[in-house]
Amino acid sequence: MTTGKYFTLGEASKETGVQKSTLSKALKSGKLSYFEKTSACYKIEPSELFRIYPRKPQDTVADTIVHKQYDTPEMNPDFIRLQVEVEQLRERLTETQEQRDKWQAQAMQLALPKPEAKIAGQGSETRWVLWPFKKMKP
Repeated sequence: MTTGKYFTLGEASKETGVQKSTLSKALKSGKLSYFEKTSACYKIEPSELFRIYPRKPQDTVADTIVHKQYDTPEMNPDFIRLQVEVEQLRERLTETQEQRDKWQAQAMQLALPKPEAKIAGQGSETRWVLWPFKKMKP
């Protein structure tokens, strides 16, 4: 609500999109002049206000955000986009798991065979020990 042809601090804030505290500091510092200061409010001329702070566009995002309600989630474009993305991610996960399995199988084929465990009492091998330079039996 405009008082005549002047803006109050709150109205000026709404018209410019600038916080009231910023406008108040500008008024106190002299950057922005006012017509009259009463105990209740400042009276700021529109021409003076818009000289310093440009008018806020009327159709800003905050004013025009309207959430369109859809009857079913399937009709929502965001839902459809997310469904497609989830399906693509699942396909990539499946491909990655298949690649992992192939690499694991190849690694198992290339790995050295496990040494066979010796049965106690079968053959005795001579082992060379470097210190004290003599043959030892296990």
